[in-house]
Amino acid sequence: MGKIDSFEVDFAVQNSKEIWYYQVALSVRDEKTLERELRPLIAIGDPLSQNDPDA
Repeated sequence: MGKIDSFEVDFAVQNSKEIWYYQVALSVRDEKTLERELRPLIAIGDPLSQNDPDA
């Protein structure tokens, strides 16, 4: 779907108020795989709190 620095985000869905980001993996049982899959989501931060003045 897209990249944040050198990290890839698999899917993003947007409506008029929110953006939802998704990572897809067969398994994240391995700690390194889990870390790799979460890294782009952590790099994004919390976009909902940026879009929502009440957050």
